[in-house]
Amino acid sequence: MNDKFGKSWDKLQLKHYIHNHKIKRGRAQKNKIGYVKHTRLLNREEIDYFMGIYKGRNIKETTDLVNKRFNRSITYNQMRSFFKNNQFTCGVNTQFKKGQTSWNKGKRFPGQINRGCFKKGNIPGNHRIVGSERIDADGYTYIKIAEPNKWKLKHIFIWEQEHGPVPKGCSVLFLDQNKQNFSLDNLRLVSKAEVLFFNRQGASNIKEVNQSKLLIAKLKVKLGEVKKAGKQK
Repeated sequence: MNDKFGKSWDKLQLKHYIHNHKIKRGRAQKNKIGYVKHTRLLNREEIDYFMGIYKGRNIKETTDLVNKRFNRSITYNQMRSFFKNNQFTCGVNTQFKKGQTSWNKGKRFPGQINRGCFKKGNIPGNHRIVGSERIDADGYTYIKIAEPNKWKLKHIFIWEQEHGPVPKGCSVLFLDQNKQNFSLDNLRLVSKAEVLFFNRQGASNIKEVNQSKLLIAKLKVKLGEVKKAGKQK
């Protein structure tokens, strides 16, 4: 093109132009000049032999033939990589066909039955008994309340033991914001709406201050309910 049009393009410029404009050159990989010329696995003579035998044979058969012909010790994985890197396909379908029987069907392997699998009734080494506790990334403590793997937040579990199930739309807060203080007088049942107003005011580490803020939040929620009821009349 440089000779034809008097240009001075280099190879990289033309490569970028072809890539940016998504131009296809219309040549199969195997027909390119220098195809598999710079391989470290096979020399030129071995490549010529390979090109004549690989079609219709699986990778293992091709590997064995090349090794036998040239007294090489090429491994299966090396040859498989050679196929992949140079986009060769042997044309052999190695997938299981419908109705085909596996070579190891019905065979027994002493010492390997169920290896790595749990047997019925087996208890894993990391099993935690009911009553066990764990702390999550946010600092909340969970307690295991039933098998096989039922956990509940500990502060909610303690509150429910005294007062019954937490009503829908409500939460249990730590009044002093200490997530490890499970004393009943430190746990307070609040509605989701109250939590919203409470968080806007900013929580304190002093229980008495937070109690006051919760009262204010409760009052704001009640005022909102009254105003909403008035508008609907």
